[in-house]
Amino acid sequence: MIEWVPILRESLMRESGDADSVAALATVDFQNHPHVRHIIVRRLESDGTIWITSDSRSQKMIQIRHNRHVELSFWLPAAKEQFRIAATALIIGGQDGPRYWFWQNVPDKTRATFLWPTPGQPLESKLYFPSSTDMVTAPPENFQLLHLTPHQVEHLDLNPHPHNRRRWKLSTDWTIEELNP
Repeated sequence: MIEWVPILRESLMRESGDADSVAALATVDFQNHPHVRHIIVRRLESDGTIWITSDSRSQKMIQIRHNRHVELSFWLPAAKEQFRIAATALIIGGQDGPRYWFWQNVPDKTRATFLWPTPGQPLESKLYFPSSTDMVTAPPENFQLLHLTPHQVEHLDLNPHPHNRRRWKLSTDWTIEELNP
């Protein structure tokens, strides 16, 4: 297992006690303007791969199709820790197997949001926003996965004095570097 993965997992469990964690995801648009939004990390693999579910019609996904470089940030206020993860995003749609597993394992209310009108468009009062969907319903085409492959992870621990800051970089293997806080 990669050294930073269990450190992040332990910090997330201490913070929320939940496997699904909220993080901020940064992308850039066609004019190179940054955009940050909060997302739910659905799974963190032992190899560092991060899985997120998303709507293909969202601006986030349009931006990622244009530029696959993203950064994910966890701020854990109770733990007084921050993790920043620079990664390359791969969009998984179509008939790929993981989509079906994630579709069946996200909450029903979350699945229902993928049946809503296009995110970010002007609201029309007559549009239908279902609150649930049948468990056996196949994922709609707009239900996609983001598969993030990290290449740099930075961890800042504000508890000790001075604070601890370190960075792991992937070249052929993960290397660690201690940094000034």
